[in-house]
Amino acid sequence: MNETTELPGSYESYPTTQQPMGFIGSNTGSDNGLSILKNIDTVYIKQEIDLLEAFIDCQKEKFFNLMNDQGEILFTAKEDSGCCSRQFWSHLRPFNMTFESNTGTPLMHLYRPLKCDSCLCPSCLQLCEVQDHLGNPVGSVEQDWAFFNNLITIKDESENPLLRIEGEVCVIRCCSDRTFKILSMSGDQVGMITKKWSGCTKETFTEADNFFIEFPRGYDPKVKALLLAATILINYMYFERKN
Repeated sequence: MNETTELPGSYESYPTTQQPMGFIGSNTGSDNGLSILKNIDTVYIKQEIDLLEAFIDCQKEKFFNLMNDQGEILFTAKEDSGCCSRQFWSHLRPFNMTFESNTGTPLMHLYRPLKCDSCLCPSCLQLCEVQDHLGNPVGSVEQDWAFFNNLITIKDESENPLLRIEGEVCVIRCCSDRTFKILSMSGDQVGMITKKWSGCTKETFTEADNFFIEFPRGYDPKVKALLLAATILINYMYFERKN
């Protein structure tokens, strides 16, 4: 595909930091399909607008294009969920999602089970699990319990914490971008996830959202795959809620 789109301006360059111990020396070859992420430092995620959903308030399966800083489509991601589940559970619904290259080659799979989103249920918070295209576990993205902070932990396949994502106290706010800091386990900022403000009309009448990811420099492709999954989960947690 040769589709292009206008992307945000230059991004902030964070210092290269040592990657998590769980991924040092790991195999990043073509056997797991994730090596395509090795030299990618930024990704722009554009959710496609569904006009039927916008006009009749019927939840549809979501579709995303993942692009480089030139606006070229690198991957696509499509939700696979049941119709009744989408209408009843809305943004909390369970689903599978497959990421594919622009040539249709499977990259990875994401599974999101049905979980609660209330701070009153700390043992049943949001979660998604990631596998490579062969079905091997890559890791998980898990919401942390907190009253006022929006915290997410990235874990490897052995449940070792690798990174944390910290959102603003007030995630839902009009007329401006929303930011989620990517932090090392020592608390240093190593990257950023930004939910781009799309304008009043689009934000009011559709649920199509755009995100910009600045990956930590020098990290394993598996970590980048988990950050892609984290961005998708953030979208459903905070920005797919019905008004």
